[in-house]
Amino acid sequence: MVPVTDRLRSVRRLVGGTPLLAIECRRDGGAPFVLHAKAEHLNLTGSIKDRAAVEAVRRGLEDGVLDEATRLVVAAEGHAGVSLSAVGSAIGRRVQLVMPDDARPEHTMLARAYDAELHLAPRALLPTLVEELARAAPGAYRLDRLTPDEQADAHRQTTARELWLQLLGQHVIPDAFVAGVGTGGTVRGVGQT
Repeated sequence: MVPVTDRLRSVRRLVGGTPLLAIECRRDGGAPFVLHAKAEHLNLTGSIKDRAAVEAVRRGLEDGVLDEATRLVVAAEGHAGVSLSAVGSAIGRRVQLVMPDDARPEHTMLARAYDAELHLAPRALLPTLVEELARAAPGAYRLDRLTPDEQADAHRQTTARELWLQLLGQHVIPDAFVAGVGTGGTVRGVGQT
């Protein structure tokens, strides 16, 4: 059997290291400029959320709370749940994923495709259900969404470093950074670098 640390090392090769695309633009007939876009769709599940999921598992292994027999219990919605399911599956861990019953169908289908044991419940009951699942599985590791600080740290360590190296390699100093904002981990992590 392949040790979980080796499996995670293999997964990490599929997350991050995404190319920086240079897109030539012109606005209202003005002078041309270049917009650089990070191709995060090339991550394992097609999302930047994969970076935080890999980091959460890495920290669990490093802290000794995640080992060869640990079952992962996760409460997450959106693509974070998909990413955690994929990373859990890739390292050989069964993931019990709790999502709100109004979760988008594409997220529930993808989570199931990554072999997550999916539990849907009203939002108000999610914390209780996660607690029950964790108590029912001795040795379970609660791998809930990372805190905003942990998400920011994951992006400071990966996304920000990659961006700076890629931009400096092209002798470019950015004027701005634009990203969609959920919990703000990506923006904070890149912005604090």
